[in-house]
Amino acid sequence: MAFSSPIAPIIALALGGVACRPQSPTAVKAELAACIPPDTLVLAGIHLDSLRASPSFQNVAAIWMPLPEPLRNASSLLVAYNGKEMLLIASGQFPTAQAGTVRLTPEIALAGAASAVGAATAQHASGRTGVPSLVAKAAPVASQQIWAIVGGEAPLPVSGNSANFLRLLRLTDHVTLTVELNSRVAIEVAGFGRSEASAESLEGTLRGLVSLTAGATPDRDLATVLSSVKIRREALTVRAELSTTPAALQTLLREATR
Repeated sequence: MAFSSPIAPIIALALGGVACRPQSPTAVKAELAACIPPDTLVLAGIHLDSLRASPSFQNVAAIWMPLPEPLRNASSLLVAYNGKEMLLIASGQFPTAQAGTVRLTPEIALAGAASAVGAATAQHASGRTGVPSLVAKAAPVASQQIWAIVGGEAPLPVSGNSANFLRLLRLTDHVTLTVELNSRVAIEVAGFGRSEASAESLEGTLRGLVSLTAGATPDRDLATVLSSVKIRREALTVRAELSTTPAALQTLLREATR
């Protein structure tokens, strides 16, 4: 199964955050990590079991994170994107093979383009992940309900408003993004600078971009949401935080993916 519009779901995963920090890093499960191909540029995770009871998840994910029918009962999901194709790596109970997926083991199922699934199958046979650095850097956020990570040099094929994200990305070693869905949606994006100078540049560029976008949009509700973004720098790390409603998040996502 191929996905025709990979950028929107990836940004939907990316535009998420948490109201508090994880108490301790939780590594990506080794058997799932072993399915991640070496050409992966963006890696994201969804703890579906902890999200299904959230009304915010029902409202947002139904539009931005549609899952193939055989994977809808999965307990968790990894999403790997290589700039062209999206791969879904699902963890759960899969007693039999289902149309549209490949049953790798009774606990792991794959979905995506045939080439992506083939690469994941071959990588799993090796017993180790194809992107050890990306997986290691994901550990501090991997315990969150929804998380994503992308390396600063990742050659993502973006255009329109999404190209602004690429400008910011180039100022970092990597960016992590996480989400907590309750009655409100709490958002955080963290960029890890390579130096003090790059972190200062990232902070200034991000503040300017958010302010410019808030002032330029004719949508006053969106302007209000953007104006409430809190940006702060801690040494080499720049964090942008936002707490908003599911409806406002959908508006923000539509604007980001134009």
